[in-house]
Amino acid sequence: MSQSSAREIFDTCLTEWVKRVSDHFGKDLRGVLRFGSTVKDYLKPETDIDMIFIFSQLPQLRREKYALLSSLEKELEALLKQKLSDHNFVLSPLLRTPEDFKNFSPLYLDMVEHSVIHYDPDGLLRSTLDRTKNWIKKSGAYKVTQGTKWYWVINPTGNDTEIDW
Repeated sequence: MSQSSAREIFDTCLTEWVKRVSDHFGKDLRGVLRFGSTVKDYLKPETDIDMIFIFSQLPQLRREKYALLSSLEKELEALLKQKLSDHNFVLSPLLRTPEDFKNFSPLYLDMVEHSVIHYDPDGLLRSTLDRTKNWIKKSGAYKVTQGTKWYWVINPTGNDTEIDW
C-alpha cells in the first residue's frame, strides 16, 4: 500500500473515531487535538498516536482519568489494525481540563507547527495555539533542528525574563 493511501485511510479512521468519542462524551468533551509523528511524518509501521483530549472535568486519580478512554482506545486500535494491518498504532492520550490546557506547556511550541485539531467546539485549542504562535514571535524563541532531533531556544537573549503567558 502506498504511503498516501495509508495516510488517507488513517485520517479517515481517526476522523470517524473522534466523532464517536464526541458523541459518547457529549458536552463533557471540549476538545481533541493530534500532534507528533502521525501529523508531521509519514506513517511509520509502529508508532503512537499522540492526542490531547480536553474534558470539562476529570477524576483526580490518574488511573480513573485514563479509564475514561479505555474501551474507545481499544476500538480505535482494532479499527486501524483491520484497515492498516501492516501498521501497529497505539494511542498515547493526554487528558486535560480547559484550565489545565490554558497554562503554558513546552508541548505547545511543536503543536503550532504540527498538529491537527479534530474537535474544538469552544475554540479553546485554536486560541491556545494562536496565543503560543504569537508568544513565539514576540519572544524570539526558535527551534533548532539537528538531524531528526530538535530543541527550542526559549530565551534567545539570555536575559532573565519570564514567559509572558
